[in-house]
Amino acid sequence: MKRAQISLRLNRDLLEKISEIAKSKNVTLTTAIRELIVRGLESLKRPPIESISLSKNLVRWLFDEIVKHKISPPTEVFTEEVQGYFLWKFGKSLKELSMELLKKELKGVLEAVFGAVNVQFETRVDKMVMRADFPFPSMAVIAHALIRDFLENTIKCQVVESRVVGNRVLFVLQ
Repeated sequence: MKRAQISLRLNRDLLEKISEIAKSKNVTLTTAIRELIVRGLESLKRPPIESISLSKNLVRWLFDEIVKHKISPPTEVFTEEVQGYFLWKFGKSLKELSMELLKKELKGVLEAVFGAVNVQFETRVDKMVMRADFPFPSMAVIAHALIRDFLENTIKCQVVESRVVGNRVLFVLQ
């Protein structure tokens, strides 16, 4: 493909973010800008993701049915979405992120995806305790399975103990 040279003015904050991405990927600034433009153009080809509104009662019924019929939650879809979120937002894989940033952002993911509230991480002795409250118990059951799989298999945390108590999930991590 034939290339052409252009000049481009960017605000300093945007340039710093792109520079951080370039450094984390060990590529030149030009290569990072080119990759971001290509990725942005590719995303325009995809149909837009629309949100739909469902009543809380309908969502609750759906989650209750999933639990009642013992349908396995889509752990790989959840994991891919979370990994993509971190890669897009920080230009880094999950393994490259600090635990503090991971906790903060995971809290936001749980709030956005599941409507979780009261998401907390506390260090107790030599363990980390995570808790989150969900809108209803069946959603907590599904979230528990997805979060446990994510913690153990994606970020390689040792889950010492976990449980669902009503609409709350608890994890004790080593």
